[in-house]
Amino acid sequence: PSPALLSLGFNTQKGPCRTSQVRQALALAADRTTIVSNIYANHAVPALLPVHPDSPLYHPASADDAPSYDPERLVALLEGLRLQGKSLTLLVNNENVSKAAAAQRVAYQLEAAGLAVTLNQLSFEDYTSALSRGEFDLYLGETALTAGFDLAPLLGSAGALNYGGWWAEGVDGLLDAMLSAAPEERVAHAGAFFALFNEQAPIVPILFKNGSVLTQWGQLSGLSPVRGNVFYRLENWIIS
Repeated sequence: PSPALLSLGFNTQKGPCRTSQVRQALALAADRTTIVSNIYANHAVPALLPVHPDSPLYHPASADDAPSYDPERLVALLEGLRLQGKSLTLLVNNENVSKAAAAQRVAYQLEAAGLAVTLNQLSFEDYTSALSRGEFDLYLGETALTAGFDLAPLLGSAGALNYGGWWAEGVDGLLDAMLSAAPEERVAHAGAFFALFNEQAPIVPILFKNGSVLTQWGQLSGLSPVRGNVFYRLENWIIS
């Protein structure tokens, strides 16, 4: 398992994604199961929250309340919000095949629900530049979170990766409490933050990538790789 989060972000400062109702509706287009299985070949774990399901901070009740893939409800909500036919711009870095394919999947689901989606596949330099200028409605991005899942850079009001410009009253205090509380209190603080997160839907978590080592069938056993070191405990490898 790794803390590498793939998520769908929104421009919360301008355009149709300014309101949480629209963001909650669009979150229903994230077909996590298909993206994990067909695009990432199951080398990832679906995620409804911006912390890994294996983390002590993971809050099952909040995950149950998070918007999950529901194309029929998406259509109904878009009709209620009078967004049918609305144009959206989705950014993705075209230098990563998996990310581009995942973005294409999201775009397909949004178009099937009646939206007109322009998928801009850009080089990394152009992609980050467009994010910095706010030239998007949505973007697909990957964030390498810390092992302790400090979400302030991604979701804090002054976060360097908060490209969508999201802010809500009390968010910074909730993030700080979740990270700095005593271990026995962290889950409760996480639940408080995730309640706000689900209500506001500033991003849509899709998956956490797995670090994987691929070998020829039956050639190696005893592997125990860790993040950043494929050869951890190399002395225990058995080569057939």
